[in-house]
Amino acid sequence: MGGDGFVSSLYLDKVLDEYILFSPKTLHLIRLDAESYELLDSIRKRGVEEGVSEFLKKHPEISPQDVNRVIEGLKALSAVPPYLSVDSKSSEVVPTSVALYLTSACNFKCVYCYEQQHGIPLFMIRDENDADGIIEFLLSRGSSKLSVGFFGGEPLLNFRMLRYIAETLSRRAASRGKTVNFSITTNGYLITPSVVDFFKRFRFNVVLSMDGPREIQNHNRPTKTGDPTFDVVMKNLRLLLTSGVPVTVRATILPEQIDRYFEIFRFFVENGVRSVHIEPASIGSDSFREIVSPLKEQLKLIAEYELEHIEETEMFRYSHFRKYFTILASRRALVYPCGAGRKLFGVSSDGKLYPCQRFVGMDEFVVGDVRSGVNVDSEVIQKILRNPPREPCNHCWAYPLCRGGCYYINYMYSGDIHKPDPYYCEFIRELIRLSMWLYVKVKRNYPVIFEKMLKSLDYYSPPHGVSEASADESKIKKEVGEVWSSRS
Repeated sequence: MGGDGFVSSLYLDKVLDEYILFSPKTLHLIRLDAESYELLDSIRKRGVEEGVSEFLKKHPEISPQDVNRVIEGLKALSAVPPYLSVDSKSSEVVPTSVALYLTSACNFKCVYCYEQQHGIPLFMIRDENDADGIIEFLLSRGSSKLSVGFFGGEPLLNFRMLRYIAETLSRRAASRGKTVNFSITTNGYLITPSVVDFFKRFRFNVVLSMDGPREIQNHNRPTKTGDPTFDVVMKNLRLLLTSGVPVTVRATILPEQIDRYFEIFRFFVENGVRSVHIEPASIGSDSFREIVSPLKEQLKLIAEYELEHIEETEMFRYSHFRKYFTILASRRALVYPCGAGRKLFGVSSDGKLYPCQRFVGMDEFVVGDVRSGVNVDSEVIQKILRNPPREPCNHCWAYPLCRGGCYYINYMYSGDIHKPDPYYCEFIRELIRLSMWLYVKVKRNYPVIFEKMLKSLDYYSPPHGVSEASADESKIKKEVGEVWSSRS
């Protein structure tokens, strides 16, 4: 690497009030002072010799030796070997998580309905024989630690089979030395105290689909007969929270509601929700380009709110920030964007297998069935496993943190699971930038909370003995690598 190559290989940015430097190769995240940022920006634009010369003219109080120290430190950083996911067997196809469609029936008529968009016919796991085939697939072909998520439609409309599968799978798994974790995605309308007791008994994690305050929820998510749903769902959300059931609220909002994105987030956290996931309904469609700009402004408001309340929460409530904080903390680049088609599979009521729950019902994405297992040689699975280098991802600084994005969203945009929507990419990059800002802010201003956050996450400490870059904050002598030095 010659010339200014050590700078061009790094990502340099000002995020809100912080200057940051990020290495896409090693995932080092470094908080810079203003002078360090100015120096590196000058080198990036003009090359090393001219860039340093211009910088020293503006800052005669800074010595060439101090500048050289920063440059040599960053050259050492660029020479650090890359780190990949701790999953050393990432290309193996072994089901560890399944998304099981209990029924496509639903008691809601949401304005953006996924099932209506794809014309998925009515189906349901109707009896124990159907369920037993799926259970045996999980036990005989799945890993020793299984995660089973129940989906629909509305899965609580088929509560009899939900209960049978949870009870039977738990019992049979224990007899084979396996463990099972359960989750459910539900609209919340049919939750009762007895359902909550069931969730607690089997330690369910609940994803509650709810879109926000009264007028948004009632507009987006009415019943089949057009009745409002806010009061019932809100009552049941409070029941889950007071009962101690782990809850993530998943909100889906329309393009015309983007300006209320932060308001929706704040509504949920102020009502005691500790995990909130919000997605625009237009992701993957042409209309997403129209909402990216206002959406980015809303994300900034959430980031500032999260930092303002970090002393009382000790964790980010916004799921995207928590996700990227975890990746940055582990400093392990992703090999794949998710487990779809390798670890995660969607299972329809007739036993067909798909890469994940979002592809269920799409014939071109059938990759096997519960009787014969996953067809590893199928075109879909092979395309996922190859995960080929492609443009424009190869030149994107965020690629190691997203690995090309959601296969389903990509497919709906371009017809190719590996070709992302550029406007969706812009959304992801903004999420990562703001996650970096939060990372350096909490690390610097709330070190005790920062350590607690690391311990609470599925966190893998980076290897020891990694060379760090350094500089000074007042005159480019402060340790440039302050964000990472204490953890390497």
